[in-house]
Amino acid sequence: MLNTTISSTTEIEVPNLLIIEKFLDTDTMSVVFRTLLETVEWDNSMTARKTASFGIPYNYSQMNYPMVPMHPVLVPIREKLLEHLGVGL
Repeated sequence: MLNTTISSTTEIEVPNLLIIEKFLDTDTMSVVFRTLLETVEWDNSMTARKTASFGIPYNYSQMNYPMVPMHPVLVPIREKLLEHLGVGL
């Protein structure tokens, strides 16, 4: 079983980084995490981690990922983020 607890006790200032506290509630985060974990076709070719890519093709260090549509569970999060930032598609 994976430990999915996230805790933040240290404030770190990073230029040009926006942290939106509680952007998603805990239940939503759990559903998204579990859904991605169980439904994404993860690439296991790297020994250090599983990988997956959505959107435009991604090629790096002899790893090639074709264009794949955004996972449906991520679409509402993307839309909420764009709305929060005032950015349209």
